[in-house]
Amino acid sequence: MGAKKAQPEDPFWFEKTQQVRILIKRRGLTQSDLWEKLISLSPDRAPSYKISFDHFKRVIQGNRRRPTHYLDLLKGICEILTETHQSWEQQQKRFEYQSQLLQSEIDPGPAAVSIGKIPKESERSSLARAVNISDEKMPEALANGQDEYLSRVFQFYREDRELLGPIARAYYLSVALPQYPVVTKAEWLPVRPIPLNEFDRELQKHWIPDQPEPPHPQLPVLRGENYAKFVRRMAPKVRQDDDFCYRLLEVRTEKDKLTCVFSPSRYSQFISSCAVLGYEVAEWYMKNQQKRGRRRPRTNGVDLPARGQPRAIFNFENRSACPATSTILILVNTGKENCFYLHRRVSPELFDSPGGLHVVPSGQFQPDGTEDVYHDRDFSLTRTVMRELAEELLGVAEVEKSIWNDKDFYEDPRVQPFVAGLENGAVRAYFLGLGIDPLPTKPDFFAALVVDGSRIPEASLNFIGNWESGGKVLRVPLDRLKLLGHDKRMIPDGAMCLQLADQHLDFLIKQ
Repeated sequence: MGAKKAQPEDPFWFEKTQQVRILIKRRGLTQSDLWEKLISLSPDRAPSYKISFDHFKRVIQGNRRRPTHYLDLLKGICEILTETHQSWEQQQKRFEYQSQLLQSEIDPGPAAVSIGKIPKESERSSLARAVNISDEKMPEALANGQDEYLSRVFQFYREDRELLGPIARAYYLSVALPQYPVVTKAEWLPVRPIPLNEFDRELQKHWIPDQPEPPHPQLPVLRGENYAKFVRRMAPKVRQDDDFCYRLLEVRTEKDKLTCVFSPSRYSQFISSCAVLGYEVAEWYMKNQQKRGRRRPRTNGVDLPARGQPRAIFNFENRSACPATSTILILVNTGKENCFYLHRRVSPELFDSPGGLHVVPSGQFQPDGTEDVYHDRDFSLTRTVMRELAEELLGVAEVEKSIWNDKDFYEDPRVQPFVAGLENGAVRAYFLGLGIDPLPTKPDFFAALVVDGSRIPEASLNFIGNWESGGKVLRVPLDRLKLLGHDKRMIPDGAMCLQLADQHLDFLIKQ
């Protein structure tokens, strides 16, 4: 019996095999994974798949000869590539992959409109006829379909932090303390709360005025669009003021002293380099976690390439990590039970965690003077905490206006009792620690503001709703602190602040 005639060399097959290699790598699949999925997909085709797959591996190594049954093999691979997509999307994505891998070998069918690929000129007319769209309108129709999907991901990211947060947190189990809802290190959490004015004095020694911004991570699904611009286009009503912010560059610990190095930045830089990483998780979930038993993103960065490996979260030079401040306000000695305050962020215009239950006062670490012109005054966590107190609990909406007219909000009569309290001890502010929200990888300084109600005018303690983010201020008995610190309704930063306050409660209220 003569030798079996070898198939001729086929540049088309070699090219498509290389494309398959790239596609399965993006999906995080090894060749063994692919083989197992092919067999489970169609056991009756195992013999022909085996022949083609063995040849497929040789082609990856440079063999340009086309195997038999290669069309069945590529169609099977296309099904595997689309299995992680939602059911409504699978047919469209399958056609997209088949168009890419098989070109004219397939029939597009009546509903084959890709949401992620602009067809080549030769493909456009048949696609347009299939969905009854003119050739001229085809690119616009495809872009609109893609935007619809991206918009759903954006809404999912904004509205389902309670679901996405634990997924992101699990990504960092190998590099961070496991017992907390945020990513942190033991050396970032002082053994005893530090007076906030002491922390500020150390903070102000480490300022780099001219550090360049890092390049923004690129998500393929956004097709090169800057994330801040994408959000403005998708959700123009969401507040995204491009204000001056303080950017954390480095955290060092020496002899139990925490040293934080800062430089200038802008809020849009944070959105495009940090918030975009949360969007990447949301988009990954939309594709992979809709069915039970789906795996979590792998910690080698394959599934979340923009986010990278877990240890990258501690490298603040790779993104514009503009921190927030999360502060628990504890009220004691009022003749009533001791309490603390929470509020729900209900405004749909909020960029960060709308609908979340959070500690109050909390907000962005940034100057209240225009473009940081009063840097020596404004580069202070104490001042940031007091500004957020004024905005969120005292009804001082004019704080935002004072930024533009150079007034000092410390002089407002509603704020004055608390400013005086910082000087005479009726109000005590403490630094509790530093952590990172695992979803947008945003740093957060945790603080406590302890107010002695017997030394502050009673009228000043009638806290009102937050004018900026809406929602109702909740007065919570202090004996519920531990319980709320582990409540799933709390956003991670708020939960962390409550847990740290609970650890140091005796120190905080008995000073």
